[in-house]
Amino acid sequence: MKQKRKVHLKRKSSKVPTLGNLHILEIDPTKMYKIEGKTVNKSEAFKYYKSQAEKGDVNAMNACGYMLYNGDGIAKNKSEAIQYFKMAIDKWDSEAMFIYGYLLKNGDGVEKDEEEAIKNYQTSADLGYLPAIKLYGLELASENGPHKNKEEGFRFFKVGSEMGDLYCSCYCGYMLDEGDGIPINKAEAIEYYKIGVNKGDKDSLRNYSYLLENGDGIKMNKEEANKCLKKAVDLGDPRSIEHYANKLNDGDGIPINKKEAFKYFKILADDGNSSAMFICGEKLEKWEGVEMNKEEALKYYKKAADKGDSSAMNNYANMLY
Repeated sequence: MKQKRKVHLKRKSSKVPTLGNLHILEIDPTKMYKIEGKTVNKSEAFKYYKSQAEKGDVNAMNACGYMLYNGDGIAKNKSEAIQYFKMAIDKWDSEAMFIYGYLLKNGDGVEKDEEEAIKNYQTSADLGYLPAIKLYGLELASENGPHKNKEEGFRFFKVGSEMGDLYCSCYCGYMLDEGDGIPINKAEAIEYYKIGVNKGDKDSLRNYSYLLENGDGIKMNKEEANKCLKKAVDLGDPRSIEHYANKLNDGDGIPINKKEAFKYFKILADDGNSSAMFICGEKLEKWEGVEMNKEEALKYYKKAADKGDSSAMNNYANMLY
């Protein structure tokens, strides 16, 4: 017997902002190999930075650390890289503290030490290093983390927001919106979301659209909500794509468009979402918004079944039978 499922995906959309790539320990060649206005090769750059590091230049110490860690133009040597980062730490360099904390937390080139890692994150964050503010804020805001202190986490995210970081602004908005460890304050949450909305931040656009759509702390405005949601969709936010696909499929606040809905479900499915795989299989099997293609339907059911989706397993078996 074929399994039927409501088209909506199983996962509840979350408002928690997505932390992007902090590019930790990555080298920016446009900065690293331009010395005194001239572009030099990597080995020459390392010689220069080593010389400057020996004179007490913390930026040069970090540069040596990055190059040795990555083996960029020189032999990779993580233990020596760590020594350069430690030299910079001795001079109270916040970037080096953060990097060393990150290495300690992951046991990368050094024995893993969670507590010492967090101490380095905290000191770096206290000194105003933005990547440390983000990660230390997350450590404090984590629901089940050993260092949980949401009020303190909010304080650090607020500092990051004041430094112009959109992730931190959105996280402040999220905590105020949901009352996550601090009192709910929808008006203040909206102000934080608007910072990101005005600068095209996908998480802020998505969360602000939810408030507008439901009239939650703000006058209901479904048209404006859909505009914000679509902007987040166009920026590639998976949770916004999920919500928008459901709205297109059901005609929720926008005209029903099954063909367009399939396009967005397919994006999610191709990105590994098993529920979306199942939905694509159903639509392809039943000619719903897309031309019937039982061979493709079988492929999507199989992909979802391989991820443990029981309904997909059933439909896949029935199609084979």
